[in-house]
Amino acid sequence: MNYKRYGKIDIGLVKRCREQIINSGFVVIKLCQWSLPRLNIMYDLNGVEWYKELEKVYDECNVHPDGYTKEIYNLTMGSDFDSKYELEDVVASGSIGQVHKIRDKLTGEIKALKCKHPGTNMQYILSIFTIRFFSYFLTKVKRIHYRIFPIELEAFYDSLTTQVYLSNESENIIKMGQKFKDEKYIIIPELYENSDDIIVMDYIEAVKYQDLDISTIERYKVCMLLFLSIKKMIIIDQFIHGDLHKGNWKVIVDNSDLKCKYRLVLYDMGFCFTIDKIDKLYESLEENDIDKIIESLPVIATDIYSRPDEFCKKIISEKLFSTLTRPVSNENLIMNVISVCKNNGFILKGHFVSMAILMEQTKCIFDEYLLNTETDVNNKKIEDNREIFENVILKKDYPEMISFCNTYDIFKEMVEYYEKKIENSNLKRSGIFESCDFSDILDSSLAIMD
Repeated sequence: MNYKRYGKIDIGLVKRCREQIINSGFVVIKLCQWSLPRLNIMYDLNGVEWYKELEKVYDECNVHPDGYTKEIYNLTMGSDFDSKYELEDVVASGSIGQVHKIRDKLTGEIKALKCKHPGTNMQYILSIFTIRFFSYFLTKVKRIHYRIFPIELEAFYDSLTTQVYLSNESENIIKMGQKFKDEKYIIIPELYENSDDIIVMDYIEAVKYQDLDISTIERYKVCMLLFLSIKKMIIIDQFIHGDLHKGNWKVIVDNSDLKCKYRLVLYDMGFCFTIDKIDKLYESLEENDIDKIIESLPVIATDIYSRPDEFCKKIISEKLFSTLTRPVSNENLIMNVISVCKNNGFILKGHFVSMAILMEQTKCIFDEYLLNTETDVNNKKIEDNREIFENVILKKDYPEMISFCNTYDIFKEMVEYYEKKIENSNLKRSGIFESCDFSDILDSSLAIMD
């Protein structure tokens, strides 16, 4: 009523709503946490007061008693908790479980123990029928689905099912650890013990990025590590952390390293995903190539009207070309793709939106600390796919990433990938490139981050 009358949302009411969400169990909390970034990516709610208030559901979940954690450990691990460990503090509490800091009595080593909250399994069982029924119902009435919330709800069911059993998270920790085992500046906690209800892993002391008291150039280094980690997940590994919000990655400051004193710690692998042909889709976004993006439409969205494929591609192509001034960043391009799809009768694929959220969250960090530099070529508008690829991507973006990686001796697979892209481009050299070899461009001596 307050919104209809005055155009404002009652923040007091939003606070009460948030409290009710937190007290309604993990399924409702998860639905809120899952919905918020998706609403943001469609309607750009950054800085909106009611949105910021609801975001607190990530950090203010209820805490269960220490005794319950010990009881579940004894029951599921088949050994006595008190004979092996000593509980110290509750580090964090989330929608599904909470993390304790514990001490190994034999070695004195500090570890982290994650335990599911009481009643989680029962809440999941009681809710799953309703979720599946509603999801199925919306697939049969796509026009209603499109108007209510134009994103596949089946993705929420998948993420919920994956996260409710901690054994799935344990598998993801092991797999992600394998993917990043050669990256000295990216840390994945080591797993020690696990069951469906318990995980014991490394306890790694680190600080949130926003709490770092460092210069802009140092922030840029940290952001580049995160940015390249996400690129590696998408392009090389095709195994993507699906919940990398600002609370699920932190920074270790290590002054003993003469090259880069920052290392990233990635937490909470409960939801990881893959998308078929994700590398091709990301390549098209990276190259600012609208024609290639249109070819990836089946990975991006579903047409609610079941129109012919060529007709759908023509609609999206015309709308993108008419609304975009290029070149633009990957993130701005993907935002435009989402906007065009949701305004023209398409339901967005769940995992595609998850990837978009990941990219948008990284962009927000760059923007918040004024770390972005707009991509341009002599400040002129360029629309041709090939011209953008040659003048912006090959001459600026790829060499910059290669140079950063070579400087710190990281992400060698990414370096090989981008070097090959340049090598296979058959670029006609012009201007400053007429008299130089591409080996000069790729030389780490041109690194921007000394």
